[in-house]
Amino acid sequence: MAMRHKQVKPILLLIFSIVFVWLAGPGWSHVPDIQLQVMPHHVTVRVNPSQQTFFEISGGLQASVFPFSRFTQGTLHMSLTPLVDANSGRQLPADRLLISLGEGRPVPIGSTVLPISRATRFRLWVRPELYDAPGLYQGQLCLTVNCAGAQAVAHVDVHIQVLPWVVIRRLAPSPLMITSPGSFGPEGMMSSERIVLLVAGNDSWQLLVQASDPLSPLSGPATTPLAEQIGMRVFANEWVQPVTDDLVQVTTDSPALLATGKATGDCGWAAVDLQVGMPLTRRQVAGVYMGELTLSVAPY
Repeated sequence: MAMRHKQVKPILLLIFSIVFVWLAGPGWSHVPDIQLQVMPHHVTVRVNPSQQTFFEISGGLQASVFPFSRFTQGTLHMSLTPLVDANSGRQLPADRLLISLGEGRPVPIGSTVLPISRATRFRLWVRPELYDAPGLYQGQLCLTVNCAGAQAVAHVDVHIQVLPWVVIRRLAPSPLMITSPGSFGPEGMMSSERIVLLVAGNDSWQLLVQASDPLSPLSGPATTPLAEQIGMRVFANEWVQPVTDDLVQVTTDSPALLATGKATGDCGWAAVDLQVGMPLTRRQVAGVYMGELTLSVAPY
């Protein structure tokens, strides 16, 4: 009996040694977990492309990797989902959002890799194009940090609101002269020249006109303002559609709608031709009258 017991003991020790090595071996190559925290979780910015062409978003992003004791240096990979306006379905190009580290050159967040330490502050920039269509563009910035085989991911919601804008310039003439003909016509007095305006914008627009005061006598026998009101018409083209082919009556009470137009886009300025006229009656007193009309454009 004693001799059988001595023969079994070495076999049991051998089995125990193999099991111990198999359990303990992989544990020595275990990669510690890390976590990536990015602040803020949400970035919102409003931009008017006609006034802001390149600017920095206040505060930027603060990326921190935890625990500090297990992380010294790694790489941060960034990607951006499409920036989409939910109402129109339009997309804002991804290169409108840029990022930089310290005083480094801002680069688009298409697929960017940057170094990261335990706590790193990144600067965010917006670079809109002049004719980017208005809308609220929403997407998500995905950040992935890698260090010695460990990986952590964080997300930041991005909202970029592009505001509508439209501007107007007058080319000619100034002042505009309206002269009565030698005989009465069906339209009365009409300006011999057309007013030429230039309009540009990233959205559809409306053209408005308002008189400051009634036409007042400047010289001649006339001593009182004209009772008749001026009218204005717009000539249609590919960019503008008048509300009527007839004269629109201009008042001092409120702006009158003359026409609507569409976004001019990359073509830049669109020309708009107008003509001014007024009814001619036998009650009018001869003389030179002067007044002022205010033309304005607004998003429509």
